Amino acid sequence: MLSGGAPLSKDTHEFLRVCFGVPVVQGYGLTETCGGATLQDLDDTQYQVAGSPVACAEIKLVDVPDMNYLSTSNPPRGEVWIRGDNVVRGYFKNEAKTKEDFHDAWFATGDVGQWNPNGTLSIIDRKKNLVKLSHGEYIALERLESIYKGASFIESVCVHGDSSKPNPIAIVHPSKPALTKWAQNNGIHGEYEALCQNQTVEQEILKELLAVGRKSQLKSFELVKSVILTSEEWTAENGLLTAAMKLKRQAIQEQFKESIAKHVAQIED
Repeated sequence: MLSGGAPLSKDTHEFLRVCFGVPVVQGYGLTETCGGATLQDLDDTQYQVAGSPVACAEIKLVDVPDMNYLSTSNPPRGEVWIRGDNVVRGYFKNEAKTKEDFHDAWFATGDVGQWNPNGTLSIIDRKKNLVKLSHGEYIALERLESIYKGASFIESVCVHGDSSKPNPIAIVHPSKPALTKWAQNNGIHGEYEALCQNQTVEQEILKELLAVGRKSQLKSFELVKSVILTSEEWTAENGLLTAAMKLKRQAIQEQFKESIAKHVAQIED
């Protein structure tokens, strides 16, 4: 079995291997690399590894000083650049974007990788969608979302950072089965939509997010300070997700801009 849509957590990867009894490997690539750029060997039993470069691709790591990712570090870390016969030449009728992402045949992915001692690559962060907080620290929104999505109540989550505040907030669409079951077990009554407006529920979900963040050893400024709950499902049809089921960040922020402004204002400097 091959997984390549997004990094698997260690627990999920191990669960799949045990349940199906077959090699489960991860790969990494982008549309611009025509799919694959790295792939784990079938006998590679590591977790959180994207594998080695495929035969047609070269990969290098380029320093990202603002995030303290350096190719000279041990282990080497930096933005993943790829070139090879599998890499497109540019974007159709979009010269500005081509100049931004392509450098002498190298494609700058926006992902941050780490070379492991055995020559495999791990994707550890995201350069794009960085937000600088009020005390000067940078947070990678997609990385935080991938971590917070591990909380038990979470169906979808969008992290929002404001440069005038020291911590981010989270916009959350809770899992309906998980939330309703928790509410019944804790004597809280009401339909799903009403539960998403309940302050006790909001505080419980914030508590869950903080617990997941601390378990993942997030830094203090990466911990969310407030949550916005919405009962509306996030789909491609309502414009909150792309066709590939990724967040449409601007659309989400526009839809919840009033709630975002209210919750951001409540964060202490």
